[in-house]
Amino acid sequence: MATNMKKVKLRLSNPDSWMTNNHGIYDCYVAPSINESLDQIPKGVNPRDIDVTNPIVKEIIQSFLKNDNVFLANNGGMQILIENDSFKVNGFDVSFDCKGLLGGHYDGQHTQYAVCKAVEQLTGEDISNQVKLTLVEKRVHKNVKSIRQSQRNVNKRT
Repeated sequence: MATNMKKVKLRLSNPDSWMTNNHGIYDCYVAPSINESLDQIPKGVNPRDIDVTNPIVKEIIQSFLKNDNVFLANNGGMQILIENDSFKVNGFDVSFDCKGLLGGHYDGQHTQYAVCKAVEQLTGEDISNQVKLTLVEKRVHKNVKSIRQSQRNVNKRT
């Protein structure tokens, strides 16, 4: 789990590819690359470790490698707990802070791993696919139980 402040800086697919409910929740579409890797996002309270042999990982990699601008239609992205008031946008650049034992992703670690592996394979190509990140400020959740309930709710979608 993350224990120190981690400033995450990523690139939006376009300057308008984010939104907020003005109550601590942000959705944004990022364009991962070698230099703007999803690996920057630390593991938060997700109780499971990544299983790189899970068949879902291979499916996610293959979906992203199609590089066809439809990855968002086939993948739910990541849920990430961030520091209150740390979300910033400057043109194409988005940044946020993850800190302490809670800060970081609590859902989407298979997506994170698989997209990073796919990006490595797409080196030298323009990457067309984006990944949806749902950023949730710590003030939204009262405790770890609340975060894990959110994770369970997201995983129940079909």
